[in-house]
Amino acid sequence: SGGVNFTVNFTDWGGGMTSYSGMAYSNQTDLDNAVDTNYSAYANPAGGANGSENYGVFFPSYSGGDSVFFDDPINLEHAFFTNHVWTYHYINGSDGSGTGEFQQGDYMVLNVIAYNESNQITGNVEIDLAVFTGGNSSIMDNWIQVDLSSLDSVKYLKFEISSSDYMAPTYFCIDDLTYANLTGKPEAEKEQVNVYPVPFNDKIHIDGASNAHFKLYDACGKLIRSGKLNTEHENLSAGNLPAGMYFINIDTKEKRIVRKIFK
Repeated sequence: SGGVNFTVNFTDWGGGMTSYSGMAYSNQTDLDNAVDTNYSAYANPAGGANGSENYGVFFPSYSGGDSVFFDDPINLEHAFFTNHVWTYHYINGSDGSGTGEFQQGDYMVLNVIAYNESNQITGNVEIDLAVFTGGNSSIMDNWIQVDLSSLDSVKYLKFEISSSDYMAPTYFCIDDLTYANLTGKPEAEKEQVNVYPVPFNDKIHIDGASNAHFKLYDACGKLIRSGKLNTEHENLSAGNLPAGMYFINIDTKEKRIVRKIFK
């Protein structure tokens, strides 16, 4: 998304048991149900940062193998963070488990660690998801913009969560990760191609890809449709497509963009 690659590891253990680590995207807005199947960010209003619909939910693996990496080394600027709903309710004791409810001396800290192309750590930023020390007691309960400008020449990031409570669910949410390439041009100023909505219904909207070509494939790799995108705002008729997963390839002059979409 926007030149950033988010990894996810999914395991099917059999018998209906599955697990994942890494990044998933979500648009859920359930602030009440404190369960691991509720992939909602705790925020007011509910949803993504700055009114966005989609955002990332991250669950770091114990191996530390999950990462967010960039096509080319970049200089970070900022990102928005907040707690996952289950994590928030666990910390304040409202998840119904009878455990949790942080006391003085408890904490949960997210560590954002930057690596360069040589796989060397070049810096880190620590973010308090909850802090109950020095007489203070606070839980991150909304999207907070965090300055990451001290992290430069970054090829990839890793995330680690440390907590005084080893039973606490170690999820966090992220949105609007902003960076500049090494020539100094902010990523937000570069041409962005947006494919929406997800899921789509009778139309697929494509913005920011004029004079480009597209190919639409089904989940098995069969070519469904192809054509040219002539303007900045194109609408593809999709009412006759069956429900399922699709991939759309968009070829601009600079690069190929691949999006996974659903109906």
